[in-house]
Amino acid sequence: MITHPEKVLFPDDGITKGELAAYYEAMAPVILPHLRGRPVTMERYPAGIDKKGFWQKDVSKGFPAWLQRVEVAKKGGVVHHPLITDVRSLLWVTNQNTVTQHVWPSQAPKLKYPDLCVFDLDPSADDAAAVRAAAIDLRALLEELTLPCWIKTTGSKGFHIVVPLDGTTPTGVVARFANAVGTLFVSRAPDRLTQARLTLMRQFVLLFYAGVYPDVMHHRGRQWENVAAQEWSKQALIRVQEEHQHPHAEH
Repeated sequence: MITHPEKVLFPDDGITKGELAAYYEAMAPVILPHLRGRPVTMERYPAGIDKKGFWQKDVSKGFPAWLQRVEVAKKGGVVHHPLITDVRSLLWVTNQNTVTQHVWPSQAPKLKYPDLCVFDLDPSADDAAAVRAAAIDLRALLEELTLPCWIKTTGSKGFHIVVPLDGTTPTGVVARFANAVGTLFVSRAPDRLTQARLTLMRQFVLLFYAGVYPDVMHHRGRQWENVAAQEWSKQALIRVQEEHQHPHAEH
C-alpha cells in the first residue's frame, strides 16, 4: 500500500509518489538483482526533490515485521539496515519517499568481502565530453590489467566504473588495490586527474570505493560475476607495480 500516492515528488515534471512506486514496481525484475542482499541507505525526500532531503540507514522503529534487516556495527552501537528482497520490500522503501536506494558493494552476510569495486569519476565542471573521455581511458587501463568492467551513470555529472569481484577478498585488500590502480591512472594524466577530494585545479577527482559504498548498480554483466578475486589481484597488482617501476613514455 502506497500512502499519499498523489504527493508530488518531482515538481518540475509533476511526477507523484504513486507514479514513482509504479515505476519501481515495473522495473523490479531488472532492479532487484542489484539490490537483493545489500544493506540499503534510503535517500528520502518527504517534501519533494526540490526541498531538503535526508539519508536514512537505520530502521530500528516503525518497520513491518516481515522486512528483513541486517545488523552492522558502528562506533558505540549498531545500525539496522533494511534489505530489499522482493517487490514488497522495494515498495515499502519507496513508500518512505525514497527516491534512490543506495546499497553496499557487498552482500549479507559477507559484508566485509565486497563483490564490486567502484571507481568514481567526479568532474569538477559540467563537461560531458571530458568525463566520457576519462571513463574510456580508465576502461582501457582496466583492460590492460585484464579486469572486466562496466559503466554506471550516477545521476549527476560523473560516472562510476565498476569491476566485478567474486566476493572472497577482504575489503582492505580490495581497497589497497583500488588505490594502486587509481594512483596509476592519475599518473598517466596528472594535469587532468587527481585523487585529492578537495581540489578544483584539475578536471576530475578520481575516487575509489571498495568497502561501504552507498549506491545501486544498474548494469551488472552476468558473464562477469565469477571473476576470481585472487587471480585478478595477483596479476593486476604485478602489472601496476611494473608500471610504476618502468613507466611508459607514451600511453
